[in-house]
Amino acid sequence: MKAARFYEVVKPLKIEDVEVPKIGPKEGLVKVRACGLCHTDLHFLEGVLKPGKTPIILGHEVAGEVVDLGEEVRGLQRGDRVIIYLYFTCGGCYYCQTGRESLCTNLSGHLGFTVDGGYAEYVKAPARNLFKIPNGLSFDESAVLVDAVATPFHAVKGVAQVRLGETVVVYGAGGLGIYAVQIEAKRGESHRHRHS
Repeated sequence: MKAARFYEVVKPLKIEDVEVPKIGPKEGLVKVRACGLCHTDLHFLEGVLKPGKTPIILGHEVAGEVVDLGEEVRGLQRGDRVIIYLYFTCGGCYYCQTGRESLCTNLSGHLGFTVDGGYAEYVKAPARNLFKIPNGLSFDESAVLVDAVATPFHAVKGVAQVRLGETVVVYGAGGLGIYAVQIEAKRGESHRHRHS
């Protein structure tokens, strides 16, 4: 398969032929249909951040189609349209049990950071990290949900605990800020329709 691999800072990614990942009994293989370009990927290229290994295939905002499943996987089938949750967590530690999976003490991988990501034709991930895309959403729309949309959603709803009807100010209108504005506008619109 073709993949864009990161080797060193201020050098372009190298397009190379690499083997299609082999999956284990609890993993899925996904044919990548869309992968977002996150500013974090640019930080790797600029040397602001370091990935967990090199060379590595970057890309953690992945949407695609399931093409193979390990023998222990249930609830998914070939052909399912999915997004991939980027933290490969244990699901059982204190942080996973309290909704703070990004702090998992048994993290087995971080898509595009420590394990190969979605700038490739195929990517593998634990099946528990594959979430079906609802009908009506494209691969392009879905790819950014897992990070660029989930991050501001968590910030305004989970961390800041913004309640419906409150006024919100978003400082910084980059990608995440724009999504924060859209999320809160949609929540406010939904609230007004229910009470009119």
